[in-house]
Amino acid sequence: MAMLPLLDIAHRTVVLSLVSLSFYGLYIGYSAHEHTMQRGRELLARREVAIKLDKEQEMKELALAEAAQASLHAKNS
Repeated sequence: MAMLPLLDIAHRTVVLSLVSLSFYGLYIGYSAHEHTMQRGRELLARREVAIKLDKEQEMKELALAEAAQASLHAKNS
């Protein structure tokens, strides 16, 4: 009769361990997901800034090219 309480305790220990491990896995999964999403938002923001800077640089280069073309046309006229 002493085996029954030992088996009961062992069973409860295993079940509680598995339930705890499941909750821990859910927590780690959610945490990793949130970290990944935050990193993605940061990279997207950096990319948007880089695109904006590239467009500004392109506009400056275009203005300089037009000024150079105008200067050449003024000299030739």
